[in-house]
Amino acid sequence: MVSVIEENSPLGVLHFNASHTMTHRHMVLVFHDSASIDCVSQRNDVTYEWHFNRSLRLPPNVHSNGRSLKIGIMTGAEVGNYTCIAYSHGLATSASVWVSVKEVRAHVSQMTTSLAHPVTAHQFNVVCHVVGYPEPTISWSFTDPMGQTIVPPGVSHPTPNKVHIQSFQPSLHSGTWTCMVRNYLGVDQKSIRI
Repeated sequence: MVSVIEENSPLGVLHFNASHTMTHRHMVLVFHDSASIDCVSQRNDVTYEWHFNRSLRLPPNVHSNGRSLKIGIMTGAEVGNYTCIAYSHGLATSASVWVSVKEVRAHVSQMTTSLAHPVTAHQFNVVCHVVGYPEPTISWSFTDPMGQTIVPPGVSHPTPNKVHIQSFQPSLHSGTWTCMVRNYLGVDQKSIRI
């Protein structure tokens, strides 16, 4: 745990213990990372309350339990100012930490395929595993063995990073599937031959 000491207060010194490095009350997380922050007072009879950007409503992936705050998965919606307010016998003090996301160039880490029902339905998925922040945009292209780049029939996109072939037909769906990703930091692509 990394400890960041806050200023003296009526409740004594308030500080943070965090799972990641903090610099000047600022924590930078990698996209899809998780983290924890504990707010600690020197006194024993303290109750704690967490605010996000001056609101009691925390983002969906963030949960508090007394002095502990857990960020389950960093998606970008969790970027902001987290304030711990400590109460004891009519006294209150607070300390804040700004949590942000490290910007990462768009990158395709891998391409995978799957057959959901290989014998009966021949349903086939091609999945593009993407990293990057801001979250990259994803585009797909298909090139058949003759070099044509038309999208064959029977193809859907249940999610931006997945191509679903409802009824795999080698004459229609065999070829090269390419996934291209981009954010303002860069562009990347990978292909898989089916």
